[in-house]
Amino acid sequence: MNFRISLTGDLGSGKSTVGKILSEKYEAKIYSTGPIVRQIAADRGISVGELNKLMESDPKIDHEMDDRLKLLSNEPGNLIIDSRMAWFFTEGTFRVYLATSIEESAKRIYNDPNRSSEKFESVEEAVVKIRARKQSENLRYKTLYGADCSFMGNYDLVVDTTASPAEAAAEIISESYKNYLDGKDTVKIYMYGGRLIPTHEISEEEIKAAVETKDEPLDTAVNITVCNGEMFITNKEDTVKALRCVAAGNNLIPCIAEYTDTAPTVSENAKNIWKQTVNEIKPKKK
Repeated sequence: MNFRISLTGDLGSGKSTVGKILSEKYEAKIYSTGPIVRQIAADRGISVGELNKLMESDPKIDHEMDDRLKLLSNEPGNLIIDSRMAWFFTEGTFRVYLATSIEESAKRIYNDPNRSSEKFESVEEAVVKIRARKQSENLRYKTLYGADCSFMGNYDLVVDTTASPAEAAAEIISESYKNYLDGKDTVKIYMYGGRLIPTHEISEEEIKAAVETKDEPLDTAVNITVCNGEMFITNKEDTVKALRCVAAGNNLIPCIAEYTDTAPTVSENAKNIWKQTVNEIKPKKK
């Protein structure tokens, strides 16, 4: 059976690199709308962000690219489609989303010399403009098609690349796709521990239990609650499991998600304790 995936995700999440790795492994053709969008912006003498704003009121460019995506449903052979809306328009693909924290996205894009159409004066400016671009795109697709690109439940697999190399993401995609084709149950989300948010202030006992059992394999994935892109751990058992992964140096924690429109209430102190603990117990780079 052919290798066919649609690959989308956050800006700076490594889609191009992951796509190249998978393309070489499976001898798959890559179709990417990213260069097309950047070229259209350059031809008009505007930034990609400005083009996105223009496209909110002029859908012609969107429809042109979307028609091309629909045609790819009948494209023969192995295919990787790097496009924001391929999961929605192209049939018969394994739908993958690469997630990255907006701070990490900003750092990568700011330091990438190949992104001539997306230059920023600082990382802080990049954060602001990337957030605005993401909101603009999500609004546009909701308005045009009723499609919510930010909803993780739309995808067969979500992999967080905030603290992991592209090779690790590509390996998980390969293994998950194989299990998918074999009809096996697959983990839907692999998330970096620093982006999870416990709803309680973790205790010294929980931290100690996690560190002492870090070498034991997980018997089940970590249960999380997802609301508007934020991921919450709502019980102590799953908190300890997540911390075990962190202490063992696993930056891709297998998670099972349920989705809600109402985010749990979390104190700033609970968030700060978690972030500090993650930084303290994760293995230090040599």
